[in-house]
Parts: sequence; C-alpha cells; structure tokens
Amino acid sequence: MAPLIVSLPHDKNLLSPDDFFSDESYASLEKFQKVIGPDATVFEFGIFYSSETGDGFVSIIDLQAPKLVGNVIFKKTSAELCALNGSVSAQISSVVIDDDYRGIALAATAYSKLADYFHVVSDSLQTVDGAALWKNKITAIPTLNVQVIIGYDTSAPSYLLDTNDNVQLYDAQKIHLEKLIWSSQDQSTADYASSLGIDSSVGDHNQSRVLVAKRKIENSQH
Repeated sequence: MAPLIVSLPHDKNLLSPDDFFSDESYASLEKFQKVIGPDATVFEFGIFYSSETGDGFVSIIDLQAPKLVGNVIFKKTSAELCALNGSVSAQISSVVIDDDYRGIALAATAYSKLADYFHVVSDSLQTVDGAALWKNKITAIPTLNVQVIIGYDTSAPSYLLDTNDNVQLYDAQKIHLEKLIWSSQDQSTADYASSLGIDSSVGDHNQSRVLVAKRKIENSQH
C-alpha cells in the first residue's frame, strides 16, 4: 500500500534522552542550536544513533524554558533499501511535538539535519498531520529532493519513474501524483486529508510505497 493515512495518532509520548541512554550503544552524532519561531526561541537539537541496533532519535529542547518539546524516532532500513538509495537510510517511526510548539517547523528542521547523515524515509503509516508535513514542509526544504519508493519492504524496491523513465520527484505542486502516493484508511479520513490539501485514494494500493528525502547533491544520478 501507499503511505496509509490513518485517523488515529501514533503514540504521542515525549521521550527524553534518558529513555534511550540505558542502552550504552547510543552515540551522539551532533548537537546544534537554532533560533526558531516568532518569539526567537533557542532550541537545541540532539541526534543520537546506535550503529549496533540501527535505532536512533532526535531530541528537541527549548533552552529558554528549559524543557523537552519534541522528538523524532527512527531506525535503519533494510539492506535492500539502503542499497537502492546508495547510502544508509533511516525510516521515521514516530514524530512527537508538544502542542504548544507546533507550526514552527521543528520536525522539518530535524528531518533536514538527519539528511546530513541518512536518507530519510517516511513511515508507511501517516497521520494526516504527518502526511501534510511531508507534502508541505519536507518537499519545500531547498536542499532536499523527495522521491517515491515502490515495494519498500520487498527484496526488490524501486523508484517511481516519470514518463521519461527518470526518477520522479515529488513536491506539493504535483497534484497528479497524490493518489499514487497517498491512500486513506476510510472516506472520512480521506475527506479530512482533502481539507488540508492532500488528495488520497481510499483503501490499499497493491504495492507498498514510502517517500525518501535526500540531499540534492546526491541526486544527480539517482
């Protein structure tokens, strides 16, 4: 199936680094600070990854509060998907942003930085908000290209191609691709997604599809 838009949210519990650091295999890939939002709030983003297990997370902290306000959980994908992308790929499994901090691109900032280390792959299940994040925010990051992978969980994943047999790039203006990418679990979810500008089919597609975000410099031949 395509990334399936579901009406019920994923687990929305914020997890702190302490929830992960009981596993000593985690290492810090990078910590950086960025001023974001109308109040010029300073946030610290920390990226942590275990090369032993393939698990990783991004913590987002409001340094002025100070408090944890978001996290992104990811896991290294299959060898087949890494081989297709030509690099280590990390699939997002959960994104949680505190309600008071939504709408200021914290998740998009985390995804953009993750793309310095991995090709960033969407989950096969998306909330409507998650689908909107990919369509409207991730595709708008100027340093990234977003592509569509078909059969991501099979032994032979491939890219969606355009009419010239080139790898199809996805962005918010390519409305004709919407129903090839997004499906909704039922009509009411499809109607809600439509209200946010996402045109989805209802039910499963025969082939599993996900999105992948890559640095543009890496896309000249892929």
